[in-house]
Amino acid sequence: MAIHIEETHRVMNDLTGELLSMTTATTDINTVPTEPNYLKLYIDDLGLLNKLSGGETRVLIHIAALASYEGEIVLPLVIKKRIAEKAGVKVQSTSDIG
Repeated sequence: MAIHIEETHRVMNDLTGELLSMTTATTDINTVPTEPNYLKLYIDDLGLLNKLSGGETRVLIHIAALASYEGEIVLPLVIKKRIAEKAGVKVQSTSDIG
């Protein structure tokens, strides 16, 4: 997305009001759009479609963040405890999703 800024400078005769000179400077600023959090959007949709509770959806977001490039997720107990703490649920809830 580009932002177009235009500034005009006018020099006027104070007595007559005559326009003596006018200059216009334009600046284009290209901005990089921020990318939405696609993973979270998909998980929110999955949560709604599967009627997951808010806690289950939060757990799913934290679990998905651990996925490898191959899509594998390893959840030893220490990771499940960390996810439960971040999501504000009991550790058992990290095993119940599925």
